[in-house]
Amino acid sequence: MNEIHRFNFPLFCRIGKKNHHFNINNYRNNHFMINNKTKKIYHDWVYEQALVKRLKPVTGQMAVELRLYRSDKRKIDKSNVLSIHLKYFLDGLVNCKIIPDDNDLIVLEEYFRPTTWGVDEGYVEIKLIVLK
Repeated sequence: MNEIHRFNFPLFCRIGKKNHHFNINNYRNNHFMINNKTKKIYHDWVYEQALVKRLKPVTGQMAVELRLYRSDKRKIDKSNVLSIHLKYFLDGLVNCKIIPDDNDLIVLEEYFRPTTWGVDEGYVEIKLIVLK
């Protein structure tokens, strides 16, 4: 039986007085210092949630499933959002030593699930599936 761990992350973080959304457009256009700060904040969130879940290091292979939850019905290119969440999440797992590396030998599959609308506040749910 596969082991499943769920993580939830907001769509943006606040640095100073400004919200910085996690998406490929901002990642490409932001100053490198802003990207470093947003990545550090994200890694802290991964670490906090891993501690709460008492997540042990993964020695085998895994899959990752991402789903975007939106509060509105506007059209969105979800891969712009989910690709950065995937990158920051996997880097965060490596950073807190949950996985040794995020290469293709360890992370076998990555899924982007259909967007869900109608929630109070948008967020991204990430399922870490440890394959047995």
